[in-house]
Amino acid sequence: MITPSRTWTVDEASHAAFVQLSGDLNPIHTDELAARRLPFGEVVVHGVHVLLRALDHWAAANPDLAPTHLSATFRQPVGIGRWLTAAWSEPTDDSHLDRGANNQVDIAVDAHGVRAVDIRIAVVTASTDTAADQVTESLPALTTRMLYPTGWAIEELDGRSGAVPVDADTAALVAMFPALVAVTGMAAARELVALTALVGMHVPGLHSMFSSLSVEFG
Repeated sequence: MITPSRTWTVDEASHAAFVQLSGDLNPIHTDELAARRLPFGEVVVHGVHVLLRALDHWAAANPDLAPTHLSATFRQPVGIGRWLTAAWSEPTDDSHLDRGANNQVDIAVDAHGVRAVDIRIAVVTASTDTAADQVTESLPALTTRMLYPTGWAIEELDGRSGAVPVDADTAALVAMFPALVAVTGMAAARELVALTALVGMHVPGLHSMFSSLSVEFG
């Protein structure tokens, strides 16, 4: 049963801040003219931005829990200024948390009453001993970023491999998603942010549409 919920909106300022944080400059997020010609017809919020904000709201309400696995499906685009609501379930079996077993939590994110993102996380009891270190952890500075996405066709991707920067500014990340960083750690939170640039700027880049993700927390 899903009961607790939080409501928010992504305005122009917070959208611009996430563009800077993530380095995902795909035209669907940054160019009004180009976005009009794309399937959604307008500039849309990064799906990962919506995901991380929902997780941050959940983490603020559940600081004693930490995710071990995250999966998400992006069902509908979200335009700037739309009102969003995240509602989540309680862990499937609280009695297992103290024994370190994974428990499932579902988070539903709606935009104006239409499902935008479905999230499922496995959780365990968070370690309070390292929470402060996770938030203040020092990591490398920003790298040189791409200014325009690659334009790979699907047939050009076969066999390609490589790496993308994990370089979100740590102070900005804590300011934007403080509760999330506290339960995942800075490194993992940065990696989650980097996923949007991985898809939107690198592979496949320009012609991308981020539909789903599944990640394990090490």
